[in-house]
Amino acid sequence: MCHFPFLFEGTSYSTCTTEGRTDGLPWCSTTADYDKDKKFGFCPSELLFTFGGNSNEAACVFPFVFQGTKYDSCTTEGRNDGYRWCATTANYDTDKKYGFCPNRDTAVIGGNSEGEPCQFPFTFLGNKYSACTSEGRSDGKLWCATTSNYDTDKKWGFCPDRGYSLFLVAAHEFGHALGLDHSNIKDALMFPMYKYVEDFSLHRDDIEGIQYLYGIYPMKQSIIY
Repeated sequence: MCHFPFLFEGTSYSTCTTEGRTDGLPWCSTTADYDKDKKFGFCPSELLFTFGGNSNEAACVFPFVFQGTKYDSCTTEGRNDGYRWCATTANYDTDKKYGFCPNRDTAVIGGNSEGEPCQFPFTFLGNKYSACTSEGRSDGKLWCATTSNYDTDKKWGFCPDRGYSLFLVAAHEFGHALGLDHSNIKDALMFPMYKYVEDFSLHRDDIEGIQYLYGIYPMKQSIIY
């Protein structure tokens, strides 16, 4: 599996990249330091294969023609289910050959980028972001730019929902049962808006809240933490 972030020629990457290649194939390092270990693999790409459709997993052909328009990347045009697809010959209008493009963990939903992947890092209002962010939004939804500079290109999409963790939801409600109110700290367990976190640990605000209510018990501190 990919190891994110990884180092390549002294630069840190948090997503698959085409840097260092002339064929445009996205790749990643499978260790933290490609420069040292030289371990890598190719990321799912429409330039390698498609799935479904009627082309027996053939790779996309770019550009291709669909309804008289040329496309240089996968598109959702002509579909109402949002699936990204491509022609596997140069002209879909004549050959009717197509396949669905591989899903990518960083592929966006909605926005104006046709399911393209997030580009990390990206610039927004002069600041660099190496992960999806809710900055600039009032609804708390996570988004990313699909080019390296949102300020100039205005290309973006919502980051895919990682789903719900029953553990996190239950822990939040258990905090209420113990007497904790909502927190105004975004990274705290008791923040009122849910956010998926893979490697969860209690925020200092959560810890101080429960200690304020029940005191500090040094012999049981490991349970609190």
